[in-house]
Amino acid sequence: MASAELSEWKMGRIGRYNKSWIMKAFLHIGIIFLLLNSFIFIVVPNLYPYGYAHYLFGVPVELPECKPNSEKYYLTITTIVRNRAKYMPEWMEFHLLQGVEHVYLYDNNSTDNLEETLRPYIKANLLTIKQFPKKVITLFDGTEEILTQKLFLKETIESHACDTRWMAMLDSDEFILPGTGSGNKGLRDILKLYETYSALVMPWVYFTSNGWTRTPQNKLIIEAYTRRWKIPKHTWKQIIQPKRTNRVYSAHNFGSISGYHAVNENMIPFANWPAMFNGLMTKKFYKSENFYSYDVIRLHHYKLRSAEDWERRKMIGEISGTDTGLGKRAMKEHWDEFFMLDAVESLTDNIMLEYVEPSKENMRKRFL
Repeated sequence: MASAELSEWKMGRIGRYNKSWIMKAFLHIGIIFLLLNSFIFIVVPNLYPYGYAHYLFGVPVELPECKPNSEKYYLTITTIVRNRAKYMPEWMEFHLLQGVEHVYLYDNNSTDNLEETLRPYIKANLLTIKQFPKKVITLFDGTEEILTQKLFLKETIESHACDTRWMAMLDSDEFILPGTGSGNKGLRDILKLYETYSALVMPWVYFTSNGWTRTPQNKLIIEAYTRRWKIPKHTWKQIIQPKRTNRVYSAHNFGSISGYHAVNENMIPFANWPAMFNGLMTKKFYKSENFYSYDVIRLHHYKLRSAEDWERRKMIGEISGTDTGLGKRAMKEHWDEFFMLDAVESLTDNIMLEYVEPSKENMRKRFL
């Protein structure tokens, strides 16, 4: 074979070999992709609750079949607390003033006579208390993880989906009320505007310590803490329609059944990404002015309060388990830095003061 022909033959073989190698590589990549997708979307969810699937897929909600006209209430609240008895009457009265008809309260190992303190609300059929201790699951690798908050949310949706049209998923330091742009509408009238959706998303309006070192005596929370951050806090909570909710990603995010989605007050669609994606993909959008709006409905968050109260709460720990191990460790240390922002990053907001005297008067009457 001539030298030129030999070179051409070799180049042809090399070209065919290169094409064959590339095709095999793409084939292998395709097979790996299919196997990975099968694992992620078929195998992993079936590991729950013995795997880490809840991070990506959330906790599934098994919705009950509701009988026609089974709803007892239009608007309820569900919450889980530990050792918050002395604060709960104010929280209850405030939300009753806003038109909330019933509260489902889950007691996470309280030792402060919570049920006895709230007895008047139970007798008036305004409150249901259920014991809900620490919930631990064993993962497939043998380690244990606390999922108290997610499992509480799953439980409350499954138990009360038939009883209520709307359910606000709140903590005991969160207060909802109509915004200044609501046109004097109450919460019930506001929610009627969003009945075609699965949930209404409410960004936090974040209140500060007001400079209190010691916890102020004889003052309500909404009375003592009247300074809030100027800047948006890119976290939110939701008022959900439980019959349209099929998954719990976190206390902030819920999955919707087919054909429905959550919106903010401006009816901007909200993508309920799993919790792991919030930090990577969505926070920039949800900090934007387009999304962060509280003209129609507000969610006030009083997490810090006085320095004295904050130190006490750090020792108790959080209920979620995701950050603190349900009191095994102190609450996140970076929250301490927020006290430094109070003076330079806050402004006075007195919108809550109109509810102080009505709340106090109703408490006096109820506890006579």
